[in-house]
Amino acid sequence: MSGDAHNHLLSSPLGDKFKVAGWVVEVRALTITNDGVTRKLEPKVMDLLSCLATARGEVMTRDELVGTLWPEVIVGYDSLTTAVIKLRKAFGDDSRHPRIIETVPKVGYRLIAEVEPSLPNSACIAGPVTVQNLASDEEPAAPLPPATGRLAERHRRWLPLAAAAIVLVLVVIGVLWWQPWVPEVAPAHTDQMAYPLPAEPSIAVLPFDNLTGTSEEQYLVDGLTENIITELSRFKHFFVIARNSTLVYKEEPVKVQQVAEELGVRYVVEGSVQTAGERVRVTVQLIDALGGKHLWVERFDRDLHDIFAVQDEITRTIAATLEENIDLAEYDRIRREPVENLKAYELVMRGLEQSLMFTREGSEQAKRLFEKALELDPDYSEAYLGLAFVHLNGYRYGWSDTHSREESFTLALETARRTVELDPFNYRSHWILAKVTMHSGDLDRTMAEYDRAIELNPNDAGLLADSTEPLGYVGRSEEAISRMKTAMRLNPRYPDWYLWNLASYQYEVGEYEDALASFRKMNKMPNMARKYLVPVLVRLGRMEEARAEMAGFREQVPDFTLEDIRLMPYKDKEIHERLIADLRKAGLPEG
Repeated sequence: MSGDAHNHLLSSPLGDKFKVAGWVVEVRALTITNDGVTRKLEPKVMDLLSCLATARGEVMTRDELVGTLWPEVIVGYDSLTTAVIKLRKAFGDDSRHPRIIETVPKVGYRLIAEVEPSLPNSACIAGPVTVQNLASDEEPAAPLPPATGRLAERHRRWLPLAAAAIVLVLVVIGVLWWQPWVPEVAPAHTDQMAYPLPAEPSIAVLPFDNLTGTSEEQYLVDGLTENIITELSRFKHFFVIARNSTLVYKEEPVKVQQVAEELGVRYVVEGSVQTAGERVRVTVQLIDALGGKHLWVERFDRDLHDIFAVQDEITRTIAATLEENIDLAEYDRIRREPVENLKAYELVMRGLEQSLMFTREGSEQAKRLFEKALELDPDYSEAYLGLAFVHLNGYRYGWSDTHSREESFTLALETARRTVELDPFNYRSHWILAKVTMHSGDLDRTMAEYDRAIELNPNDAGLLADSTEPLGYVGRSEEAISRMKTAMRLNPRYPDWYLWNLASYQYEVGEYEDALASFRKMNKMPNMARKYLVPVLVRLGRMEEARAEMAGFREQVPDFTLEDIRLMPYKDKEIHERLIADLRKAGLPEG
């Protein structure tokens, strides 16, 4: 932990030391202590605890928490969810039977435990203290004893495409065999859906349950869920809801009918994972929410290192069940190679978790985890991908203890190119290279990399949304609007930056009323978003509001001038000159 980390902690009316459910919380020390056990928290997790404890008994919405914890960085709800999971883990709390943190579905969180504020500094915990550093990157705990019951080993080789019909027959037989033991599902109704049902087979994959009994294996469970979503989204004839929109159901009792109606999908995938020693059991079910019936139920008992084969088999079976003429041969051609080193995979998953905290400390810890993964597997493309993301944030935000911003950009470009070399069929490899390249000003190469990424995965909402930015710069704003709206449908619980970008493209095409409406839907207005809100207000003749917004903007960035706007890489000169003129009218100086 860097020495200045504590300076960034949120101040709390509760003071530096208070109690939650008998645990002594020491904010600056980043610790909670009870019965001689002290647990270390990350700064963002401590900030979260301070927020919830200050509002004890009151619901804090996800948007309030995200805006408070990450005021200068735009993040999705997954960063908040990760912080909540870590806080629950520290307290030993159970989301299904909470004693400390209660989830209010679709709204936010509430601290329900007793809080005793402002303990005197002399207060201390008598007796020996054992420190458990939950933020460390040491080896994971030993696995649990083997689970009870027979674990039948079933090693399967991939079936040739000619046997696909046999696989489907077996799937149907399996459904018929399981059906008497599968609980009934209340059917969803299209007239109750929050969004129109897509014409394509529409799927929501819920976070798989971790039945191991410990959170140490959570990385494996989360990774399996995310990988299944990713692999299904590669089929262009499917409509797959983004992980960010299904993550809110994690560890929450939820009905399939509710999920289908809230997300506007027909099919829902549920599952669970349980590990015991070097064995893993994965149970999965595919449900037709409209028909209220199970289409496929299966249990896989395998060696732990076969988890990626299980992942592919689940993906293939779901695809073949929902689409009779699916091209599995093409899927096999471009599918990612399974990871050989499970420890390296774990390190990468933990690194991604840290990087998504969007903090300097999290970024540095993620870098160490990715580098450890590469020590175990020097050609692991996902580790290079994670490093590229970390180095890019080092360039954008100055989040590096060892490199200048220029050095961080060079490293980001090198590692992004390396991940494409190692895994050219991984859409995320091309995505990260596009993100890095855009900062070099090479928009043609940027668009080429984004186009290749979308070709490999046309259903990733984050990719579609992210790829709209260069479209606006090259004069394809109408296309950017259409693509952003597609991303919003794939990710119904989209973050605010989707609206910010959408509003900027609506300004570029002259849809000023629509642009203002998009801005007004944002839960919190980042200061830099005013670069487009102000000219929208100018075009609508609302000059008093425009000048007020400009004053607020310049108060936070007094050195920002029209010269900064001139550096934006617009190829469409008319849009660029209009933006400059509108900002000048509102009071932005020449520079």
